[in-house]
Amino acid sequence: MNDVMGYVLLSLGTGALYALVATGVVVVQRGAGVLNMAQGALLAWSAYAFHGASSVWGLPRALAALLAVGSTMAIGVAFQHLVLRPMRQATAVLRLMATLGLLIVIQSSLTLMYGSDVRNSPTVLPTSKVTLFDTAVGVDVFTRLAVVVVVVAGLWAVFRFTTLGLAATAVTENARAAATLGWSPDAVASWAWLAGSALAGLGGVLLAPLQNPLSAGGLMLLIVPGLAVALVARFRSLPAVLVGALALAAVELELQVHLVADHPVWRGVDRAVPLAVIVFYLAVRGRGIPDRGHVAERHPSLGSGRVYWRALGAAVAGALVCIWWLLPAPWVNALNANAIWAMIILSVVVLVGFTGQLSLAQLAFSGTAALIAGRLVAVQGWPLEAALVVGVAGTALVGVLFALPALRTRGLQLAVVTLGLGAAVDALLFQRGYHSPAPASPLGDLFGDLSRLEGTEVGDATLLGVHLDKVSDPRGFATLSLLAFTVLALLVANLRRGRAGRRLIAVRTNERAAAALGISVVGAKIYAFALSAAIAGFGGVLYAFYAYGERGNIDYGGGLFSPFASILLIAYAVVGGVGWTSGAFAGATMAADALATRVGAWVGSLLAQLGAVLRLLLAALAAIIGLALGRAVAPRRPAPVGGSVGGPASGPAGRPENWATGEPAPGAGEPGPHGAGRLAGRALPWLTAAVCAGVAFAAGGRIVDWLADLDRYVPLIGGLVLVTVLSRSGGGMAPENARTARRVLERRFPAALERRAAADAARVTRLLGAVPAIGTVAAGPAGPAVRAAPVAPAQPAAPAQPTAPAGPVATGLETGPMRQVGSVGYPARPATLSAWGLSVRFGAVEVIRGVDLRVEPGQIVGVIGPNGAGKTTVIDAITGYTGSVSQSLMLGEARLDRLPAHLRARAGISRSFQNLELFEDLTVMENIQAACDPRDARAYLGDLVLPRARPLPAAAAAAVEAFGLRADLLRPVSELPYGRRRLLAIARAVATCPSVLLLDEPCAGLDENESAGVATLLRRLADHWGLGILLNEHDMEVVMRICDQVVVLDGGEVIARGTPGQIRVNERVRDAYLGPADPAVASSSSGPAGSSGPAAGTRR
Repeated sequence: MNDVMGYVLLSLGTGALYALVATGVVVVQRGAGVLNMAQGALLAWSAYAFHGASSVWGLPRALAALLAVGSTMAIGVAFQHLVLRPMRQATAVLRLMATLGLLIVIQSSLTLMYGSDVRNSPTVLPTSKVTLFDTAVGVDVFTRLAVVVVVVAGLWAVFRFTTLGLAATAVTENARAAATLGWSPDAVASWAWLAGSALAGLGGVLLAPLQNPLSAGGLMLLIVPGLAVALVARFRSLPAVLVGALALAAVELELQVHLVADHPVWRGVDRAVPLAVIVFYLAVRGRGIPDRGHVAERHPSLGSGRVYWRALGAAVAGALVCIWWLLPAPWVNALNANAIWAMIILSVVVLVGFTGQLSLAQLAFSGTAALIAGRLVAVQGWPLEAALVVGVAGTALVGVLFALPALRTRGLQLAVVTLGLGAAVDALLFQRGYHSPAPASPLGDLFGDLSRLEGTEVGDATLLGVHLDKVSDPRGFATLSLLAFTVLALLVANLRRGRAGRRLIAVRTNERAAAALGISVVGAKIYAFALSAAIAGFGGVLYAFYAYGERGNIDYGGGLFSPFASILLIAYAVVGGVGWTSGAFAGATMAADALATRVGAWVGSLLAQLGAVLRLLLAALAAIIGLALGRAVAPRRPAPVGGSVGGPASGPAGRPENWATGEPAPGAGEPGPHGAGRLAGRALPWLTAAVCAGVAFAAGGRIVDWLADLDRYVPLIGGLVLVTVLSRSGGGMAPENARTARRVLERRFPAALERRAAADAARVTRLLGAVPAIGTVAAGPAGPAVRAAPVAPAQPAAPAQPTAPAGPVATGLETGPMRQVGSVGYPARPATLSAWGLSVRFGAVEVIRGVDLRVEPGQIVGVIGPNGAGKTTVIDAITGYTGSVSQSLMLGEARLDRLPAHLRARAGISRSFQNLELFEDLTVMENIQAACDPRDARAYLGDLVLPRARPLPAAAAAAVEAFGLRADLLRPVSELPYGRRRLLAIARAVATCPSVLLLDEPCAGLDENESAGVATLLRRLADHWGLGILLNEHDMEVVMRICDQVVVLDGGEVIARGTPGQIRVNERVRDAYLGPADPAVASSSSGPAGSSGPAAGTRR
């Protein structure tokens, strides 16, 4: 017992460190609404700054501590003002990526400033010890703990009792509402960053000595346990942060002492504890499908996936010519590294770009495949081809395991869990020795002796006859890598254009809407993680041999696959364009040993050769800049009153009097040309130029030395570029290149755009196909009966218009009977929806109690009631978005209550949403295709090779025509006016060919004319297509006009049901919802559209 308690006491220092990191994360999250992934990096900056000021500069420790904390605070506030303030409207994920950019900048700066030398941070605390529970414990441990407890308690009091704390919470919840109360969101965010950075600075001074010798990477990874603790505290409770941090540190130390020390096979398990905490918490708190209050965030832009074969062929041919005949070996190796990194970035494009799953563990996939393949080659003697296949397949299975936490989480929480997974894999698999050949041991067959550090000897490996050695065969290796990247890029582009790609993008944009269309969110996420892991694994095997192939001995623990490398990978992907296949190669130029590094080395060597000439050029450039600055700040005389160009105060040709020197003419009462002011105005520009030139020449030697090592600064430059891209546009290089190319085509080659528009119009015609036989449907007791009628051939598709006129909604049904697809067209699926005893409970509150509903084919049933009555909750319960209990929930003969949401949609239940929930990143056509695509699993493999563009099914084509969307099919959804967006939401639901359509406030936001058009459309969908419709709507004119039956809810219970006429005169309904009766309304006739008398009711 004493032993256990002694180790608990020893862990208090580390627990205090974790608590300080987590508290900083919580403060920034609560005050600025940003998940600061750079908190550990800020702490590392403070620790190194304290070491530098104290040990290198020789300053007193107190002054060194103040400088360290002050510089850390300055970095945090500057980051808020320069980067996050312009990003105030950006999504939380993009702001998180910006903090990753800050992490990269700090990490790269520390590496450049301090190198890899062993350094120890001094301490300002006492070093004496006391004995407790038979264990000698340093007094500094208790001092650190006391400081952290006081800090946490003070911050808790600030957030709990002060106006500033309440304002910080209010700004995070709703910045606009807080601003209306007089609180500046920017000012509050600045205070939050100031406090969070101060906590990081304090941690670097007081607690970093616990991590001696200093390691920037190790201090940066303190964010992992800090995030685990903050997550459990729900980024709010500071007391929970303190308790959780102390408990986590105690568990880690006990595992180190009692498990890892005695059993080396368990090495790294202690560092996996934060991951276990994160996964367990998310398994308990997460949700498979987001709830109704979840806000779908905008993601970076997407490429179209279109392949321009001529440009691709020319680029590949040109690269091969350069590899074999033009470039020297160092440049060939840089191109090789660029292609390999681009392969790994393609895995980010699939997972982050297409599916919206932010993963900070991609290099863990790469390292896992490299480990499996390398060990099979080294230990079992497998050929690399077979080992590569097994490694990629095994990594795909690891990707499936990584996907499991993602099934119940998303966004920021997913970033936290993947970072923890990456750190755990690094600790468990990569940070240990692998000996070849394997000794006799249980795990020796694959992993060898885990206690020996001798690497993995793969020898002279070949793949498809190519030596994977950048020294002996650089050109063959580079050719293999380039062709492999080209093939993988084509597969990813095919995926973007195919059915599987639309499923992934639907999940990325809105999981609730994807499930409503029958898309399995679980299946899409698992597929995305597996495919991404396989691509990253393939690239990882090649990269391991690129880095160590010349030695024939792979070292997995050398930082090649570390969590920081995964963060760098995300930065490269964002800079290139994370949603664009072409952005992978562009972003990879910033990677280690890639083209940007080679260019930097070449420029540096060229500039170093110039020497004194370069210093003179720098001095001349500085003189020009100084002259311009001097003229800008020099005193200037105003023009004479009443003077004008060419007037009395002007010289020849309308110039000023002293036009040859550029001097303005002196005005009345002003000093002449020989006055003191005139002399200063003339001398200041030249004096400024001389000073700037002298400073530049004096510092030229240092600048030349810096430029000579330009390649060392590529990671730092990459971090700065990432921050700049995110703060400006967030799109990256690929979308900017696409916009530039389009502008060039518009100006120089308009005929090419015309040919592209014609091809797009032809594609629309092919997708819509020939309009089949038209008929009308008469609903009867047994369902719709189709009576076919001849129809004229379909007209060719009109080219997509750039804009659609705003104003009343164009439904395509303004005149004449509705055009209806007959028996060979629209596949009617008549079925009755019945729900009996439907109840929903949220915790201890029962919000829906015993609701009975029945919707028959061709019938519209309205659900009305005051706000909060439970109307939308009923729709959520029927469609599977909310857990419910019912005596019976049937669609025809099929039981629904045991099915998840996407299977209910496939059974014939389709719905729309109050907030539309359209796929903003897709075109109108792709939204329709996402709704009607077959849900077979073959697309996940087939679309990688051949993404066929099949014609739309009859139901989808009929919906496009009926809703008048043909001219908008190629337009992005974001360009549609609001009325047409409403129509698209209904058309997309209809395109699934449902039996019953559940519409949630389809007329919200529309004017009376637009609502009337939508009402007419809905009535005809029921009459002519035989659809059953459950309508939740506040517009009483629409409800009373088109509904056959109306159900009234109040407080989660049915208080009335009947025809519109019966509901109008129901006293209980009047009291609860409709209000006093209008005599004119009471005298009107009841029933759906087509009845005599005016439509009655009110818009509510």
